[in-house]
Amino acid sequence: MVSSFQSSGLEEIGMCADTPYAATRDESPVGRGRSAEAQIAEQERQFREVLEFCPAALVIVDEDGRLLFHNARLRELLGYTAEEIDRIDTRMF
Repeated sequence: MVSSFQSSGLEEIGMCADTPYAATRDESPVGRGRSAEAQIAEQERQFREVLEFCPAALVIVDEDGRLLFHNARLRELLGYTAEEIDRIDTRMF
């Protein structure tokens, strides 16, 4: 189910509630037969999926220049595979 956000909030970041990238919310009661660890793992998986398919190119780099995350849009724009981007040394830039 698509969460109900104020439309102005989504529009400000370039998203609409009816896009496949819109945030979703788990409507099930908390703790419904799942451990806290399982719930956190599922929420992390969902969050990573939202980032992966975000229409904006995203990259996360640590203080040593190591790439921690890059999404499909970044790879599409740069024309690299995930494996090729993983080998890039950002300290060279």
